[in-house]
Amino acid sequence: MDSWSDYYNRRLTNRQTTFLEEEQLYEHLLDCVRTETPEESLARFRSLFIEGSGYSEHAVWQALKKIVDSPFVEKDFKFILNRSSYIFINHWLMQPRLHSAIPELVALFDASPTGLGRSRTTQRLRDLVRQFRTTEQYMALKRMAQVVSQTPDWTANGGSTLGTLIRRYPCLYNYNLLTTDSTDEIKNQIRNPPAARAAQGFGFYV
Repeated sequence: MDSWSDYYNRRLTNRQTTFLEEEQLYEHLLDCVRTETPEESLARFRSLFIEGSGYSEHAVWQALKKIVDSPFVEKDFKFILNRSSYIFINHWLMQPRLHSAIPELVALFDASPTGLGRSRTTQRLRDLVRQFRTTEQYMALKRMAQVVSQTPDWTANGGSTLGTLIRRYPCLYNYNLLTTDSTDEIKNQIRNPPAARAAQGFGFYV
């Protein structure tokens, strides 16, 4: 089984599931997206996950290496990579001028690595990323990228904005843009776009 509930239960009950390494990875990516331009973050994402070599932060690379070497990685990696992707996406969604970075990030999964990838970890990581492209998580990311690309003015009022479309067809968007492992934060981003939350007086954060 490789369901979200199985993955979540492993993280809670089995310390061999690299819980600490996953959290180290997420915290690192969160720090990066808060301080870097989208171009820098995209280059970082490509170096870490697509190239799988030459990453600038040795401690983070070692954490990812341990994740890749985990006996559960075949089942867990799609959830880990999906969450890593949404760390960037959630941040960019809050700023309309950065929305164009979202389809650029998703497009990276179709990019071919430039190096040979001689190490076992690099080869394994590249295999896992290729496998990710067959998952429902990747399909939802692709749909998200398509919706953002076709909805350039997310936060404005108007019949073609994403917020309006989600309110009009909530079941359609929930089905297409969310997966079983979508976090509450991701669900809130999809169901309550930034403009709607701002109009209601809510703050939002990543």
